[in-house]
Amino acid sequence: MLQTSGIPRTGRQKELSKRYAGLYKAAATLVLIALSVMLPQVFHMVGGANAGRAFLPMHIPVLIAGLLLGAPWGVAAGLLSPLVSHAISGMPAAAILPVMMPELGFYGAVAGAFRGKTNRFFALAAALTLGRLLLAAFLLVSALSGGTFPLPEYVWSALLEGLPGIVLQLAVLPFLTAWLERRYTR
Repeated sequence: MLQTSGIPRTGRQKELSKRYAGLYKAAATLVLIALSVMLPQVFHMVGGANAGRAFLPMHIPVLIAGLLLGAPWGVAAGLLSPLVSHAISGMPAAAILPVMMPELGFYGAVAGAFRGKTNRFFALAAALTLGRLLLAAFLLVSALSGGTFPLPEYVWSALLEGLPGIVLQLAVLPFLTAWLERRYTR
């Protein structure tokens, strides 16, 4: 759904626009998945091994997918990004995939669910808050059912070490997604 020149569209043009909207969203999701594979690499090269945990670079494209494209595409980006990244780079570690895939999928779903219903900042804050609560609940259930996740260390890492990334996301993504939406969609 690229910008048009303002010329009134016929019924056929509207039909084609709707038909290609799915193709556009699928292509945009693939680009965001590719970005979610590349961004962590850049953060690790520039900031070292801990930059990924601090700045949560894989979360950024997933949240953009939810905020710009809607819940189904945010979920797809969230579920596929860690899997594709692991297949290409080995990161995140295989042991983290069962936690990270639903977590990122949930971020994309919540950001997309609030898309258009509230402002971008609130949608993003809701996604980040509810996603962290889901993560904590998942880890708690895993620990109570005899799982092998080191619960206190992982929750500590996810909540506190990721604060710079959360601040970065809250400060940048509402403005970035508004700009992208004005620039590339109608």
